[in-house]
Amino acid sequence: MKRMTTIAVCAALCLSASLHAPVQAREAALSKRIIGYYINWGMYAAHNQYSPQDIPWTKITHINYAFAEIVTSTWALQGTDDWADIQCGTLQNGQIGQINTLKKQYGVKTMISVGGWTRSGNFSAMAATDGGRCAFARSCAKYIKQYGFDGVDIDWEYPCFVRSPDPNLTGDEGCNGVAADKSNYTLMLQTLRTTLDSAGKADGTTYYISIAAPGGYDKTDGPVTFQEPDKYNRYIDWMNVMSYDFHGGWDSTTGHLAALYQNPRDPFPTSPVDIKDKYNGDVIVRFYQSKGVPSAKIDIGAAYYGRSWKKVDDGGTSGLFQPGLPRDFYETTWNYGVEPYYTLRGWETNSEYTYRYDSVAKAPYLYNPSAKLFYTYDNEQSISDKCDYTASNQLGGVFFWEFTGDYPSKGSTLTSLIFNKLSSASDVPCVAHETFLRRTPDVRASGGMLVVSSHASSRTRMRLYDISGRLMNSFVLDGDAPIRQVRLPAGLYFCRADAQPAIKVVVRGE
Repeated sequence: MKRMTTIAVCAALCLSASLHAPVQAREAALSKRIIGYYINWGMYAAHNQYSPQDIPWTKITHINYAFAEIVTSTWALQGTDDWADIQCGTLQNGQIGQINTLKKQYGVKTMISVGGWTRSGNFSAMAATDGGRCAFARSCAKYIKQYGFDGVDIDWEYPCFVRSPDPNLTGDEGCNGVAADKSNYTLMLQTLRTTLDSAGKADGTTYYISIAAPGGYDKTDGPVTFQEPDKYNRYIDWMNVMSYDFHGGWDSTTGHLAALYQNPRDPFPTSPVDIKDKYNGDVIVRFYQSKGVPSAKIDIGAAYYGRSWKKVDDGGTSGLFQPGLPRDFYETTWNYGVEPYYTLRGWETNSEYTYRYDSVAKAPYLYNPSAKLFYTYDNEQSISDKCDYTASNQLGGVFFWEFTGDYPSKGSTLTSLIFNKLSSASDVPCVAHETFLRRTPDVRASGGMLVVSSHASSRTRMRLYDISGRLMNSFVLDGDAPIRQVRLPAGLYFCRADAQPAIKVVVRGE
C-alpha cells in the first residue's frame, strides 16, 4: 500500500514584502495552469518580430518553447534554429537564454517542446527500441539542464500516424508511424519519467513532463486505438489537449475550428470516423477522463488564430456548414488559410463581414459575402466559455497556441482574459503529479502555514522546495510525529514525499 500524505495549504494574512510584484500579481491565478506556446520563428517578420520581452509574463504560469527536434540515429535533442534559439540578442544567448532569464523574475516555468506538426518524423524510430528511448531521455535531461528549462513537452503528432512531408513547409519531416507506436509511446514516456526524476534528484529540483494530446478522438481511440492514456498518464504531469483544428481547409465543408460542444446541425459524417458528434472539446476531455486521466492533469486548448475557406455561399447560415475550397498557401497572413486573431478581431466590426457566434457549439465565425470567404476561430467569447468549462469541470488549466496571434499585435487581450477568468475560478492548488492525485488534498486557510500530515505508519521524509528548486525544509513524519507545521512567506512551493513526485502548493496572501 502506498503512503497516504495530506497537504494543507494555509493562507498568510499578508504578502511577504520580499516577493516580487509580478509574482504577487499572479498568485490568484496559480491554482490553474495558464500555458502559452512561444514559437522560435515568432521573431521574424511574418509574426511581427515578437520577442521574449513581449510575453505577458504576469498573466501566465508556463511557457512551452517550440520546437526542438530529434536527430536521426543518435536520437539526441537539438534546436531547429540556432540563431533564434541560442545566438540572437544583445547578449547573444538567443531567445532561450532571454526567456529562461526573464522567467526567474516572474516565477514562470518553461518547457522545451519537442516535435510539432513538422518535426515528428523521428519519434517512431526512436521510440521503437530501449536504446533509442534511453538515448533520447538522457539527451532531454542534458538539454533542459544546459539551457535552464524546467521540463519537456512531448508533441508527437502522432503515434501510428502516417503522412508525407509537405514540400511547402520548410523542414517538414512528415510522420512515419507504425502500429507499435501505441505501446512504444507509453514506454518512451516511462523512460523519460525515470530519467528526469533521477536527474532532478541529482540536481536538487523537479523536472516536469507534459504532452500535446490529440484533440481528434480518432487519433487516440477510434475506430482504431492508437494511444494508451490509461497507462501513460502516470508518467506525465499534465496534458495539453489540442481542442482545436477540428476543421479547416482540408475539409470540403466549412465547420468550427475549436468547438467546445457538438452542434446537432453539423453535417459531417458519423462513420467510419464520427466527426459530427465527437470532434469537439467536451468529448475529447471526457474521453481522457474516462481513461483515468485525472481532471487536474487536463488542460483545454485555445487557438489564437483562425482557418478559412474560399468560394463559400451564404446558404442561409452565413457560410457555416457550407461547401468551400481551401485557400492557397500564400493567400493569407500565415500559410494555408490561417489568420492571426489580431486580424480576425478587427473584422468582427468591419461592415464587409458578418459576425456570428454559435451559442450551441460555443464558437465564433466570420463570413464575407462579397468575397465568399468563411473564417472559423477562437475569440474572447469562446475562450471565456472554455475558462468557465475548465472551472466547472475542475480541469488543470488552459493552454494556447500561440503568443504572437493575440490582439493587438504584441498585445495580450486573450491571455489577460484567461488570467482574469481563472483567477476567480478556483482556490484549490493545482496538483502536479498522479501519485498525489489519487487522493484529494485537504485545503484550508490558517495563517501563513504549510501543514503536512502523514497517515503512514512508516517514516516519511518530506522535502519543501521553493519555485527556483531551492530546498527550503526537510523533515521526517512517522507515527510519533505525524504532523508538521512550517511557516512560509506567500509564494509557490513544491512538496515531495521521499522518492514520490512533487505536489505544487501555493501559500497565499489574503
